[in-house]
Amino acid sequence: MRPVFAILFLLLPALCGCGKKTEPTPAQTAPPVPSSPAQPSTSTPPTTAAAESADDKAIQAAAELEQEHFALELLARRAEDDFIVPFWDRLRASKKPLLVLAELPVPTIALGAFDKEQIHPLKIVRRTFQPGPTLTRAEWSRRMQSLNAQGVILQHSDWHQESFTESAPGAYRSRVRFNLHAFVPKQNMRARIKGLLDIDWSFAETRVQPIAISLREASVEQRKGPPAFELKLNVPGTPGKTGKRAGTGPLLVWDLTGDGLPEILIGGANKVLVNKGNWSFEPPRPAVEKLPAGAPINAGVIGDFTGDGHVDLLFVSNQRMLIAEGDRSGRFRSEPREVPLDVPIRYPTVLTAGDIDRDGDLDAFFGQWREISDKMPEPFWNANDGHGNAMLVNLGDGSFIDATEAVGLADKRYRRTYSASLYDTEGDGDRDLMVVSDFYGVDLYRNNLGIFSDITEEKVDKPQLFGMSHTFADFDLNGVLDAYVLGMGSSTARRLERMGAGPAEMAEHNAKRMELGYGNRMYLWKPHGYRQPDFFEEVARTGWSWGSAAFDFENDGDADIYVANGNISGRSARDYCSHFWCKDIYAAEAMGGAAFTDQLFTTRAGLETMSWDGFQANQLLINQAGKSFSELGFVLDVGFTFDARKVVAADIDRDGRVDLILSRAGGTNGMKHDHALAPTPPAVIGLRNVWESGHHWIGFDSPLPGTMIRITVDGSSVIDQVVTGDSFYSQHPGTLHFGLGKLDRVDEVVVQWPNGQSAVIEEPSADTYHSLPQP
Repeated sequence: MRPVFAILFLLLPALCGCGKKTEPTPAQTAPPVPSSPAQPSTSTPPTTAAAESADDKAIQAAAELEQEHFALELLARRAEDDFIVPFWDRLRASKKPLLVLAELPVPTIALGAFDKEQIHPLKIVRRTFQPGPTLTRAEWSRRMQSLNAQGVILQHSDWHQESFTESAPGAYRSRVRFNLHAFVPKQNMRARIKGLLDIDWSFAETRVQPIAISLREASVEQRKGPPAFELKLNVPGTPGKTGKRAGTGPLLVWDLTGDGLPEILIGGANKVLVNKGNWSFEPPRPAVEKLPAGAPINAGVIGDFTGDGHVDLLFVSNQRMLIAEGDRSGRFRSEPREVPLDVPIRYPTVLTAGDIDRDGDLDAFFGQWREISDKMPEPFWNANDGHGNAMLVNLGDGSFIDATEAVGLADKRYRRTYSASLYDTEGDGDRDLMVVSDFYGVDLYRNNLGIFSDITEEKVDKPQLFGMSHTFADFDLNGVLDAYVLGMGSSTARRLERMGAGPAEMAEHNAKRMELGYGNRMYLWKPHGYRQPDFFEEVARTGWSWGSAAFDFENDGDADIYVANGNISGRSARDYCSHFWCKDIYAAEAMGGAAFTDQLFTTRAGLETMSWDGFQANQLLINQAGKSFSELGFVLDVGFTFDARKVVAADIDRDGRVDLILSRAGGTNGMKHDHALAPTPPAVIGLRNVWESGHHWIGFDSPLPGTMIRITVDGSSVIDQVVTGDSFYSQHPGTLHFGLGKLDRVDEVVVQWPNGQSAVIEEPSADTYHSLPQP
């Protein structure tokens, strides 16, 4: 058994050396926090004397329920509040976190040793650890001081309590999952260390202290060399109102001018960055020119809705659905026209475009979310109480009717939806519909010439999760489109599940806790529908995940995945999640009313500085030939630890290497923090892919959502499709890019347009983009 903190010492021979100092990719700097330990959480039920209203009584009942059924979890919370969180906060706040590690208050620390190196194809060295000697506290301290003197920088760490058990009568043990990001300027080396450790506790009356720390498992990935991505764009967003979500609005990337270079539309500011090539942009100009000054675009999708050959913008602004027609220059100069809806617009999240009835024009599906501070779902695992989604059928000229009921989508139209896509699931030419919703998960509908039938139960294995976004690709390289759906992976939910905690009389609440808090779902399309692969756990627990993009980072022929993570990072890592799982989900039905969550929020002290699944690193999941995935975000320079939201994969400079555009959140997501507490203002960030793989590639431009392309290389086929509405508040460009690996030729390309027409291209040239003629 070895302590995790000893791993940094093991890196010393490899991490320290001579060489030119290279600055790391910019990362979040933690805001200052007090060095004094956090106070224990408030878990004593309020007195009943003042409990006059129904909400007060429900709060009282929730607190009593917590005391009765979550006693072990309350001890786990004490361990976090007294030691884990204060230590984590000190590490984040310190300019020399290794010296904080040197002060680890345990008598002895067991070390480990590297086993044999494994070399990843991306020239990344991976090692795991074996048992080793034990150090005294003084020896450990000297070695951490030596690492600091050698210039090793601990850029990030996160610590999540996976389990808490009574290991012996009166003795308690936590299992903590850790993640460390270390950088060595002298060697231009990045190292990511992850694993599990056990902490044995001493519970005194006033304070919890660790008495032993032991490593159970650990691994390290490290890479030397120049960055894989370069920061090329950093556009500040629009500040939000105090206490509300602030951000950049929808992030839409599309070739508006017709020159092959994708533009970037930042909806919150109603601005467009016109691409001049080589990561150069014209000064921002208004996106919708006749939108009132200061009016944001809250959700949107780009497509040719009027059928004149020019792309238009269907969007929401100030609780109205509008369409702005585009002209041949790619500008939206017309007076926006209103689109009628049968539901009120309250929290727009997604618009996706596709021809659902094969009449030659683009229809659209519109989705909305509903805040838990507005109302907690009843039940929390099957929310159908939102503001209302809508299927908009195009009348041929860019005017629409709300046909939600007529096309068979009325039953679940009140999901709390975050993302949705009209796409061809089964290859029959019809635009099917996937809807991904918070407090439920995945709904899948089969389209038959414009009429939809719900096939979720038949075709989707384990559809439930806190759905945020999704992305499509042929992940297992069998010529069929698969799906990866993102949600919230909760370490607290896993901890409670291992405890078996929860009131027996609310068994369904307990059972659904883990289904929704499980994380992400990888779905491979099989003869009977979407099924999870054997490697599903490798991609399930990326954190609290938001936007996503599937793209071939190194052009080796398989689709990788980039994931944006982190919910709310406050001044302290002290977390709200336990409160949510132990009180909120059980009290919802008893409380009902709109003030439910705000009332419960007030029962936990220190909310102004708390986090909710914060300080999580973005992840880059590298596909291993369709058999598994490896997480290599930090060592490939994109493991950012700010709260991220939107992600778009697009080859901005058209050099055949797909780049990344993402947003960092500003403000918070509905909790009690003030906007000024956010570590950084909201922003859109552009990252240029500069990885030198030596691999070949091919790309195809199509302005039509729904265009499907199948390429055959050396006898094997891979498929992709132009899709909208998949990533969180984002739109990918109408370009399909395929890595070819070492092969420099393509045998055949089959193009299938949304109207059913198809074409075959024999032996197209590699290492270039091809413009597809419209049918």
